[in-house]
Amino acid sequence: MLDKFSKPKVSVMSAFVIARDEAQRLTRSAAFPVRPGESIKAQMRRSAERLGMARDRTLLRRHRAAWYGEAGSWGADLLIDLQSRYAAWSQSQRQKDANARQSMADDLDSLAERLARTDPAFFGADIESLRARSYQLRGVAVGGVSR
Repeated sequence: MLDKFSKPKVSVMSAFVIARDEAQRLTRSAAFPVRPGESIKAQMRRSAERLGMARDRTLLRRHRAAWYGEAGSWGADLLIDLQSRYAAWSQSQRQKDANARQSMADDLDSLAERLARTDPAFFGADIESLRARSYQLRGVAVGGVSR
């Protein structure tokens, strides 16, 4: 029974479960999006490639263990390595997404300018719609509301 002065003890087994679940979550989330009908092997290959673990046999075995939830006995250094690999991949994905949004916004601005040069009276609503979507993609406040 616990009183107000004693702390609950975290069992060693629960630490293993936490490490195992975290490793499994990281490796599996690096495989997304999963295409319909795609095999587990293909998902594992994509995840290992994204995390930079596909070229080294030892890293590939660790990846497989993490994927199947067998990483409970990993040391902290291995889990930290996996977390840093996932963080680096996740950061690169965010940068690619930002670049893609910027490119789409530039394309929309270019289209709006061409329409404005062609016939601004006729294409007025379309031009405004394109510019509003471009602002949304850039994260600029439109009408006092930011995204």
